[in-house]
Amino acid sequence: MSAQIYSAIAKAHSQFPKELLFTLDKALNASKRSGWAWSQTRNNSRICSGSGMFGYPVSMSLTRMGSQAEAGALYLSAPPHSGFITLDELILTLQAANIRELNIPCISSPWCFFGKQQDVAVEQGIAINRFPVKDIGHQVYYGPYSLVTKKRPWITCVTATSMNGDNVDIQLFSHDFGFNQRIHQRVLSSHAVIIDSSVSSRPYQALCNSAGSELLLHQYQDQPKLNTFLSHLAKLQLSTAVIIVNYDTSMQLLNAGLVDELLITYQLLDCQYTQPARPHLANLNGWTMIDSHLLSLGVLVELINKPY
Repeated sequence: MSAQIYSAIAKAHSQFPKELLFTLDKALNASKRSGWAWSQTRNNSRICSGSGMFGYPVSMSLTRMGSQAEAGALYLSAPPHSGFITLDELILTLQAANIRELNIPCISSPWCFFGKQQDVAVEQGIAINRFPVKDIGHQVYYGPYSLVTKKRPWITCVTATSMNGDNVDIQLFSHDFGFNQRIHQRVLSSHAVIIDSSVSSRPYQALCNSAGSELLLHQYQDQPKLNTFLSHLAKLQLSTAVIIVNYDTSMQLLNAGLVDELLITYQLLDCQYTQPARPHLANLNGWTMIDSHLLSLGVLVELINKPY
């Protein structure tokens, strides 16, 4: 059928539809900083859905949606982006599946541009509905945003210290309920993991992340080599990485502007200080504490430097 029959238009809306909330939740489950998801509906009923991470090809189920006699709708947790599917690729998919309605978030940040592109979709008979994302929903876009603005992935650093500023082995807290799981979940929702010599590489070898892709493993040696690896990730549009290093190294990376999120565990009990007290944190002006967890010998604190 011709595009004119459908009177396709692009509209901005204020109320977020439930199906779009479903895709956003699904994206956050895949990766809190770099996930994306989709849902196909007909007659207001979900037919199928899927998820992935920015930087990996779209799932075959999205690109091979079967054509139906009745026109359907597609919900995306993010506007079309080269990190998972371009608009040209998406239009071909929509046309093949007889989908005439595209519902996407409207993101008020410079990482994603979806201006004149929407005119192309409208000309093809596809109605575009845009809905503004608010508050915590923005966190799923931090990875792609970091690629655009910093030319490197979003970096989460995991480390441990005492209140005196000593290096503390994070394995000291491994027997605390949920401690290993929290770190492991951060790793699984990322594209790469970087470890120093104090961390065993065995748990991360041939490990697949939540998108089903092999996690890239890098051994930290020095900052120049790290920068080279991060540039390599950026070229591949892989937008998240977890760095697990000792406290001294983590503070060097933090001062160099290479940390966006910090999971730092403070040992408060049974401490054996090996050096005089020193400032235990770098400049964290503008950072926000998003969570904390009481442990048997201390506390795990999660901090984030929100990009916008």
